[in-house]
Amino acid sequence: MNNYLIFGASGAIGQAIANQCLTNGHQVHQVFRGSNFKHEITSPNCHTYYLDVYNERDLLQLAATLKEHQINRIINCAGILHTKDFSPEKTITQLEPSAFIEIIKTNTLLTALIAKHLIPLLDKNTESVFAVLSARIGSISDNQLGGWYSYRASKAALNQILKTLSIEFKFKKPNAAFVALHPGTTDSNLSKPFQKKIPAEQLFTAKFVAECLLNIVETIQPENSGSFYAWDGSTIEW
Repeated sequence: MNNYLIFGASGAIGQAIANQCLTNGHQVHQVFRGSNFKHEITSPNCHTYYLDVYNERDLLQLAATLKEHQINRIINCAGILHTKDFSPEKTITQLEPSAFIEIIKTNTLLTALIAKHLIPLLDKNTESVFAVLSARIGSISDNQLGGWYSYRASKAALNQILKTLSIEFKFKKPNAAFVALHPGTTDSNLSKPFQKKIPAEQLFTAKFVAECLLNIVETIQPENSGSFYAWDGSTIEW
């Protein structure tokens, strides 16, 4: 049994991962941003926390609360692509500073804050995993289409943070694996406006994605820390 700490638990993938962890017999600690989000999990093995995830005092309090729970899996599933106020840019002329900042805050800064305050929970002598949901679109080498400036930039920056964490903690946490995960196109609110052009066989259920990603998290070894994996286990170039 592993002890999972899941951020972004209100999203389709985050909630599916929480459910799959419970099905697999693990303990789950799921984090919701504020009290407006509700969850349907009632298992005694699932613990829910509501907090301002950008407030460092809240994160410190969470770390103190979880200190005795032997957390050995941390997954950040939080992410944003669009809202009612903005959509991905097709051209640089559509870039809006306020939207760019909000996307960077959610897709990049949050992981840095989680790492700053929650990585100390991972025991140096126990195998552990720190995983983030990234996206293939964040790969600079894979960029063939252009567009989506804010989202691409936020995920590229997220990948850089993950890679840098893997270097910093190579000796501080030698049994920890830091990994970025590409879930593929998942049937969720994030992808809904863009699903018309996606072939049915390439649009995955959240449950399927959760099973695939957890298979990676449960099998990755410390020597593979600093890697970027797609849902099917294939590697993606940064």
